[in-house]
This record gives sequence, structure tokens and C-alpha cells, in this order.
Amino acid sequence: DTSKVNTATIRQYEKQVVSGAQSAMIGYNTIVDNKATLETLVDLYQKQCDMYERMAGLGLANQTDLVSAQTSLIGAKAQLASLQSQEDSVYRTLCMLLGYDTNSGVQIQNLPAFDMGRLDGMNLEADTKKAIGNNYTLIGQRTSAKGETNAQIAARLNTINEGEQKLTIEMQRLYQAMRLLKRAMGQRSGSTRTVFCLRCSTSALRSATTRRRLQRKRQSLICGRP
Repeated sequence: DTSKVNTATIRQYEKQVVSGAQSAMIGYNTIVDNKATLETLVDLYQKQCDMYERMAGLGLANQTDLVSAQTSLIGAKAQLASLQSQEDSVYRTLCMLLGYDTNSGVQIQNLPAFDMGRLDGMNLEADTKKAIGNNYTLIGQRTSAKGETNAQIAARLNTINEGEQKLTIEMQRLYQAMRLLKRAMGQRSGSTRTVFCLRCSTSALRSATTRRRLQRKRQSLICGRP
């Protein structure tokens, strides 16, 4: 009995380390994606500032427009610096969890580009079933003591059912969000109108980041992570 308990405890610790490393990797790649977006925004805001400065020199723009552009640039640079600090912190965490020396120069590569065609092959019912089967919290509840009284047994079953329902709703929400995003991207790609502006560029960058974030959240739930 003691051996079984020790084995179960070790396995639980292993799952926690694996889950922590997977979550850290998802977080790291999310930060990298957001950094790429902010780096592009900084470049666009810089160009906007330069444009307003030239226009102001010609009397075609007022000081308010220039100050607004400069404020946006300063804010984007501050966010970029904050993300860099977060990236460094998560990098150290990943190295620790994976057993690497932070000074070893190990590189964390980007995930492959998201394939929109994968959305066609996703199955909500199958993915929800996997998510419920792999969820660590639900596994712990299902393997817990059944209880000695009818009230305890009923309470345990209600807790499990409630957890499964919440997870089912979350999967449905993610699928709906991905369907809407796919539809929006399809409408955008089918348009023949080409317009370059700061707002359009920002929207496209955020859409790409949102696609990856939703896909990672879906995969996280399927693998049993919250």
C-alpha cells in the first residue's frame, strides 16, 4: 500500500512538472507573438510620428496630432519593454523545469505557423471528450473516495458533473470563437480592396495572434490543463 501511494504521488508530481512546462511553453510563445505585434506597432507608430512631424513642418498638421502619435509610440515601447522582461522570466522558468542551465544558450524556437485548414478537421464532441478525460482536476475527483453516505456520494457526483459541464461550455465557447474568426479571415481574404493603414495592420496582427491563442487554449484543455 505504501509503495502504491508513493508511486501515485510521484506520478502526480511528474504530471505537475509536465503541466507546468507545457503552460510555460504556451506562455512563452504567446509573449513572443505579442512582442512581434508590438515591435511592428512601434515601427508603425514611429513612421506615424515622422509623418506628422513632416506635416507639421509644412503647416498641414497640428501639435495635438503629433503629441498623440508620440504618446502612442511611448506606450507601445513601454509595453514592449515589459514583455521583454516577462520573456526573460518565463525563459528562466522553462530552463529550470527542463533541466537546462540558463547560461547554456539553449534556444526556444517558434511554433509552426497556424494552418487554417486544421479548423476543418476539428471535432467538438471528440475534443470535449478528450478534455474531460484528461483534465487533472476531474481525474482527481473521479478517483477520489466515493463517500460512505448517500449525501456524500451524491455530492461527489454533482461536483464531477458540474466540472464536466463547465469544461464542455468552455470548449463550446472556444469552438464558436474559432469559427467566427475563421469566417472573418475568409471574408477578409476574399476582399479585393487593398488599403494600408495603421488600424488595418494592427487588426491583421491581432487576428493572427488571436488564432494562435485560441488554438493553444483548445489544445491545453484537451491535454488536461486548465
